[in-house]
Amino acid sequence: MRPQYPGMNPYLEAPFYWQSFHNELIFCIHEDLAAKLPSGYKSSVEQRLAIVPEDNYIRADISVTGHPVPASTAAGGAAVAERGAPTGIAGALSSELFEWFIEIRTVGKNRRVVAIIEVLSPSNKAAGTAGNREYRLKQKDLLCSDTHLLEIELLRAGAHTVAAPLQRLPPRDHWDYVVSLYRAPDRQHFPYWLIRLSDPLPEVQVPLIEPDHDVILDLQAAFDHAFRSGRYADDIDYSEPLPVS
Repeated sequence: MRPQYPGMNPYLEAPFYWQSFHNELIFCIHEDLAAKLPSGYKSSVEQRLAIVPEDNYIRADISVTGHPVPASTAAGGAAVAERGAPTGIAGALSSELFEWFIEIRTVGKNRRVVAIIEVLSPSNKAAGTAGNREYRLKQKDLLCSDTHLLEIELLRAGAHTVAAPLQRLPPRDHWDYVVSLYRAPDRQHFPYWLIRLSDPLPEVQVPLIEPDHDVILDLQAAFDHAFRSGRYADDIDYSEPLPVS
């Protein structure tokens, strides 16, 4: 018998499922917000390049790009040895990764980034890795800006990474997942939503520019849409053990 989960399905935390599910969820959140944003705003899915060493590489919300080095060829197509040519070219022990996130901004001439929405990945949460350090630097920049930051953490494994300080939250054994909001420019208070595995995912606030009202993101509806679109109900093998928390 398949287990029933009213909110997050913990089997999706396994690397085999997480990569595709993360991308599905990003697009479903984007679609939900795009339909609700008032005139003057738009939502878009964006990506940034991150360099992660291969020994710290954790497959997550990424697309891997390769850059093969073409051999020098003559007109006839045969390889030609260049004077002083090396025996070969060794690639650096790193991968170029594209991390996806959602950007809400104003439209028109005076474009402004209003809010960033992140769905954290294993590479963001792996303590001591380049991926975690890069994410922390981007997070720090946003916390010093006038751009709101909404962080959605649906992974139990890894370091606590969202901006809401772990020391200011209820004991960790009281919750499984967390959503954290930095509402610019207030750097002293972080609204948060705690989620237990036995609970549905919450509705959360996405701030805009005052006096415009917050947009409400129905995280459970976005999750359900992503789950259906990816056909995970048919794909998940529930005979496997749960991913380690």
